[in-house]
Amino acid sequence: MNLSKWNSSPLVASSSSCEHNDDQAINKKIKLAFTMEVVSSDTNINDEGLAFTRSISLMTPSRLRIRQLFIVVLLVLVSAVGYQLAVIGSSSIELVPLPPSNPNNDEDVHMRYKYENKYKWKSQMQDQQDDMIGDEIMTPSAHDDNAKSEQRESLELNQFQDDGTNERWQDHDQQENVFIDSRSLDGYKDAWELLEDTDLPVFWHIPKAGGSMIKDILGACHRFCMATSSGIDDGHGEDTEIARVKIPRRPGQDPTPFVNVDTTTIEGLQRAKKLGLAQSGLADAMVTQYYYDANDLFDFNHKGRLFTLFRHPIERSVSMFTYLQYADWEPTYNPDLAKMTIEEFAQSPFVENNWITRRLTNTLNGPINKKHVEVAMDLVRRKFIVGLLDRLEESMERFEKFFGWKYTIMPTNQEICRENLLKSGANSNRKKMTKLEPDSEAYRLLASQNEYDIRLYKYIERLFDEQENFVRLITDGYRLEDATCCKCSKNPC
Repeated sequence: MNLSKWNSSPLVASSSSCEHNDDQAINKKIKLAFTMEVVSSDTNINDEGLAFTRSISLMTPSRLRIRQLFIVVLLVLVSAVGYQLAVIGSSSIELVPLPPSNPNNDEDVHMRYKYENKYKWKSQMQDQQDDMIGDEIMTPSAHDDNAKSEQRESLELNQFQDDGTNERWQDHDQQENVFIDSRSLDGYKDAWELLEDTDLPVFWHIPKAGGSMIKDILGACHRFCMATSSGIDDGHGEDTEIARVKIPRRPGQDPTPFVNVDTTTIEGLQRAKKLGLAQSGLADAMVTQYYYDANDLFDFNHKGRLFTLFRHPIERSVSMFTYLQYADWEPTYNPDLAKMTIEEFAQSPFVENNWITRRLTNTLNGPINKKHVEVAMDLVRRKFIVGLLDRLEESMERFEKFFGWKYTIMPTNQEICRENLLKSGANSNRKKMTKLEPDSEAYRLLASQNEYDIRLYKYIERLFDEQENFVRLITDGYRLEDATCCKCSKNPC
């Protein structure tokens, strides 16, 4: 290699007296010259490119090492970020730190169990949800030993198999791009999150699904201070400050405590927000049909906890029909309903269409499809502690365990009150409800109006079993453990 031409180059003129330097300096110059010779002899570049290459080649080794180190660090960071994005994209499980717990405290052990099993439970339920919203219609549960139940499920779901004749089913499922108004509902905690004293239990009241009974058990038996529609009785709707008030209910009974708001109407929820219901801590539980609007009651430090009782869609439809035939106090009452048969009702404008799915997705009007069922399933999985009217005693026990509800007034009488309501119900239909056979025409017609609710209900049945993990470490009869009796003491309740 010819080094003389590089010695005469202006770029290295300042180093032409390298014979006065030590051996290390000479070696550096030779390395630089070698680099430029290789570039000039092996690469066909223009003068501008050569000048750039020479300037790079003349960089000191220390600067080169710094640049190389910077590139290595940058590549490592990019790889790490890419890996994290890949993990997040492939999993719906969010990691949160476990709270500190005391292994000697049963309640702490129970709450820690809920956290530790959160990830496995979410993954299992997501898999089940995916199984039930595929292109093929879901089949009856393999674990259902009741032959009649299997027959009912088969008949009701076979109505909607896509054999090319069910045009409505095809039209709905072909709507791939559909806007579903499901707000974040960040005012409510996820079902598996730690329960705190500042959380407010919110019961979503589904009509004709046992909601009135749950409401009465909480208010009349547990003697909770409730936020419902009754809080504005006796003129308390005009109160300018939030407070607990006692409303007389029945002669001979102590007045029932309520918060002076109405959470069963949109206007009432707006007033409750203005008065600071969630922040006041006055309500032991709240009841509403409008849980989307109630979301605005809560803030970062005061969250809602949703729970509800579900009923099989066909049974709920029949109960609604029976109720509307005589409920002349309802705004929707129509005397023509009293003259209708159940078959006529199922084909009339009065019949509800997938009421649960529509409310869960906030899609009250217009067509819905299986995308709405996906949203509804995910919402119930994330936000609700679910109960089933078919498993009423177990459901009430589940609610009491989860929220830590115990008797505090007079346990013996409170337990009698609870038992009576569970047996007889509340707001039960005066007229005996017709029981439909799964192979009847009326059953088929109602099933066609509730096709998505039926899918959703089967998923909720599985979810109910899975949520047993939340309370499995708590013994049955929790409401009676260490219960207190304020009426047994000299101090008033």
